[in-house]
Amino acid sequence: MDPVTRRCGLSHEPQRYTFYVYRLGNGSWTNANAGSLGAVLYTIHSKILGCPRQRGIDRIHRLKVTMKNTDKLFRKYGHQFGPLHHFRNGQCVSSFCNDTFREFGYTVGCSTTSSGQSSYPSRSHPAWYSLPGPCPNLPEGQKTEKCIADFAGGECSDPTGSHTCTYHIEDAGSVTLDELSGRDNSTSLKDWCAAGKVEYDPATDRGVGMHFWDQVNNGSVGKERMYKL
Repeated sequence: MDPVTRRCGLSHEPQRYTFYVYRLGNGSWTNANAGSLGAVLYTIHSKILGCPRQRGIDRIHRLKVTMKNTDKLFRKYGHQFGPLHHFRNGQCVSSFCNDTFREFGYTVGCSTTSSGQSSYPSRSHPAWYSLPGPCPNLPEGQKTEKCIADFAGGECSDPTGSHTCTYHIEDAGSVTLDELSGRDNSTSLKDWCAAGKVEYDPATDRGVGMHFWDQVNNGSVGKERMYKL
């Protein structure tokens, strides 16, 4: 069952969910945000494509998430999912991170968005998820052994709904942006762009030498991109 069809998990009792999310780049899968298919493709379209691509992102990972958030969260809000927390460089940067984790455990967060809904239409709204891992209060490179031991995060092998065991992640494959769009990567992106080619130009709503990303607001074309991924 896709939890987004339940508006981030509205239901009558706590449940265990298995669903897929998509993550850009090669960073850690925990202490990170991931999105639904439409949310991630729209982000690529609106924020990543360019010469060079933003943050050097060159691939999409698909992750299989099995989740059971805490009973305490459900009893208070009637939601399967916690609030969405924003992560930057492995650190939870939302103002309510510590309060939420302390009260409800390291819950998987979710929030739907209207951004990209017309570009990548589906039976559910695009959504973003947060996956709190060890020592979420410090960025990568600054996490100490003590912090990791004291603030364990929610990733575990078999989610039970305890404060430190709310989700499990499995690798479900990846694809590079070149593989997705069909760009011949025998030429580097830098040289390809230097030759006057463009993956996507928002001013014209088209590419030059490539047309996979054309027509960002055409939902039918967006569906074709979703099906290919």
